[in-house]
Amino acid sequence: MVWRFIGLVVYWFGWQRIFAFCDSIRLIMSEHRHPLVMVCGTFDLLHPGHVFFIEEAKRHGHVIVVVARDETVKRIKGKLPAETLGQRMAAVERRFPDVTVVEGSASDFLESLRKHRPDTLLLGYDQKLPPGVTEADVLCPILRAGSHRPELFKSSLMKRETEAPNRTGKRSMPG
Repeated sequence: MVWRFIGLVVYWFGWQRIFAFCDSIRLIMSEHRHPLVMVCGTFDLLHPGHVFFIEEAKRHGHVIVVVARDETVKRIKGKLPAETLGQRMAAVERRFPDVTVVEGSASDFLESLRKHRPDTLLLGYDQKLPPGVTEADVLCPILRAGSHRPELFKSSLMKRETEAPNRTGKRSMPG
C-alpha cells in the first residue's frame, strides 16, 4: 500500500520536484540548529592561543575540534608533538567540555569534513591547509580566525622555562 502511494506521488510530481522539496525541508531544518564549526590542529601543550582560537570558533556555532594524529603531525611538521594524541584530546576536552573532540584521519584531511559536514571551517590566523588540499576541495566556507598575541603564544615559538619530560619519558633541558 505504501509503495503504491509513493509510486503515485512520484508519477504526479516527478523525482526532481521531490528532491527539491527534500532539499527545502533540509534547509528549513538546518536553520533551526546551531551552525557547525570545525577547527583542526595539533593542540600540543594547550595554551592561551589555542583557547582563543576555540573560543572564537564557539562564537560561530557548535564546535568540532579535530586533533591531528601523531603520524600526521610528524609528516607535516617533521617532528612528533610533545604530548600524545590522547593527552592532547583530553586537554581540549577538559578545557572545553561543550565542544566535540575527535581524532583526525591518518591519511585524509577531508575525511572529517565529509563525515561531520560542518557549515564552516575555521582556520587559525597563520594556519595552512595540509599539502595537496586546496580551498576548492573543502566542502564548506573557510573563515580565518584572528590572532591572540602570537609573539607569546604561537606553538612553534613556545619554550618551556623549566625542565620537561619528552615523549620517551626522559627529561631534557630546553634550549
